Amino acid sequence: MVDIALWGMQVSTPKSVVSMGGRFAFPNQDGETPDTMQVLYDYGNFTLSWDQSIGIGRGPYDRDHGVAFIGNLGTVVIDRGKWEVLPEVDGGKYLTPAMPTQYGDGKDLDRHTLNFVECIRSRQQTNCPVNVGRNVAVHAQLGNMAHRLGQKLFWDDAKSAVTSDQKANDLVKAHYNSPWSLPVV
Repeated sequence: MVDIALWGMQVSTPKSVVSMGGRFAFPNQDGETPDTMQVLYDYGNFTLSWDQSIGIGRGPYDRDHGVAFIGNLGTVVIDRGKWEVLPEVDGGKYLTPAMPTQYGDGKDLDRHTLNFVECIRSRQQTNCPVNVGRNVAVHAQLGNMAHRLGQKLFWDDAKSAVTSDQKANDLVKAHYNSPWSLPVV
């Protein structure tokens, strides 16, 4: 769902990232990624907050997943199947008009998949540019790296590098087990 947040706010990557969490829902399972985590992405003029909790069915706004755009007049809550406007109230009056929940047909993932296969055949551009996936991956990796290193990380997108910590930059690069290597083109 990070793609929807980035699209809605018209940004690509954050300036800095801080994360906290751990393996609380299933502490005995093998894994390196926290099952419960909060990440704050700072863009300078706003902050994106990512919360994940494995093992619960309900989260904020009584949803199991989604994105909330929180404004002064109301909040727009979106998931893969529906969206709604939740107005703020002042003195018993809505600050923005209330709207009933708007439902999609639930076939967006199918349409993305079909478009991808069609574009492989036709060599045309996909409906969703590849840099959208790249930006979502940068967010996920930066959140995990900030958690793993236990510190705030500062990102320079032009250099594709963390400017605040060399250990973090080592995590940015792929490390292959010998004898495997990425071919140089």
